[in-house]
Amino acid sequence: MISRKPSLHELQSAPFISLRTFRANGTSAQAAVWPLAQGDRLWVRTTASTFKVKRLRNNPRAEVAICNGSGRTILSAFVPMRARVLEDQSSLLQSQALMQAKYGWQATLIRTIHKIRGVANTMVVIELTPE
Repeated sequence: MISRKPSLHELQSAPFISLRTFRANGTSAQAAVWPLAQGDRLWVRTTASTFKVKRLRNNPRAEVAICNGSGRTILSAFVPMRARVLEDQSSLLQSQALMQAKYGWQATLIRTIHKIRGVANTMVVIELTPE
């Protein structure tokens, strides 16, 4: 693990980041996600029913670090963030365009899987702002 905290640009450019959220009892849970650059913030697309969204609705405290695709290997120090769940159509459309531009065919594949699973219309954007 690298002990240095990555810059916002490094986090935005990374193919994967580990998103650490916190339960009501204070324990953490982590998930590997695809980061998107949105100005001075990070965006992450996910479905509204995920536990990470439920935890962030109750506690906006989060931490992120660069990781590998599985999320098991953390490649940087964690950076504290403040999270907000966005559900407006403009953010969803913009995040989809950012996802397509950054991840190409992989974004297309994920979008197709979401359609097949019937969750394509339940997407939200997690907006992460450095503290």
